[in-house]
Amino acid sequence: MTTAKKTVKKTAKKVTKTTAKKLLRAHNARVAKDNAAFAKLPPAEKRVAIARDVLAQLSTGRLQATPGVWLQGNENNQVQACDLDSELKDLLGKMKTCEGCLIGGVFMCAVEKADKLKLRDLEEHRNMCDCSSCDDEEKPLDVSEADAFKYLKKFFSEKQLAMMECAFERGDGAASPSDIGDELFDQCQEFANDIEEPKERMRLVMENVILNKGTFRPNKKPVQMYVTPGFTG
Repeated sequence: MTTAKKTVKKTAKKVTKTTAKKLLRAHNARVAKDNAAFAKLPPAEKRVAIARDVLAQLSTGRLQATPGVWLQGNENNQVQACDLDSELKDLLGKMKTCEGCLIGGVFMCAVEKADKLKLRDLEEHRNMCDCSSCDDEEKPLDVSEADAFKYLKKFFSEKQLAMMECAFERGDGAASPSDIGDELFDQCQEFANDIEEPKERMRLVMENVILNKGTFRPNKKPVQMYVTPGFTG
C-alpha cells in the first residue's frame, strides 16, 4: 500500500471515530433532554408516555411480547453478574431485543425514561450473584416479578398493574381476583381473551391506557382503527 493510500485510510478511520463520538454525544443529549421532560410530566401523562414507548418498542421488534416472562435478555444480551453498580438503563440501552410480558415491557420503558436503577437494586439479580465465586461471570439479565412491580408502583397503582397483567395474560398470570375484585378480574380476563398473539394483546392494553389518559379501563376497548404502528390516540 502506498503512503498516500495509508494516509487516506488513517484519515478515514479518524473521521469515522470522530463522527461516531459526535453521534453518541448527540444521542446522549437527546436522551437527557427527553428524560428531563419526562420527569416534569404529571403522573397520568407519565403513564401515557410509558405506554407510547411500549408501542414503539413493540413496533420496532426490540420488545418481544412473551407471556410468563417478566423481562430478560438472551444469550447475546449478557451482563456481568457482579457489576452491581451498573445502571440498568445503560444495560438495557445496549440490548437489541428483550423478551417480556406486559409488566416487563412497561418496566423496561419506564426505567429507560425515568430515574436511575442499579443492578444491586434488583433482588433477583443480587440473589443470582455470588461475588466470592462468579469471577466476573456474564449472565443474561433477568428481572423478577417482585422487582418489576416494586419499581412500577412509582407510576401505576398496584391495582392497575394487576389489571394490566391479567388482561395480557388472559387471567393466567400473577394477578388474581383478590388483587382487583371478581368483577374487574372477569373484565380484564375477557379484555383480549380472543386474541392469540401476545404482541396484539399488549398493544391493545397500551392503547387503552393512552386513550383513557393514563388509566387502564378494561370495559373500554380501543377503537379498532388504531393499530401499531401509526397509532395516533
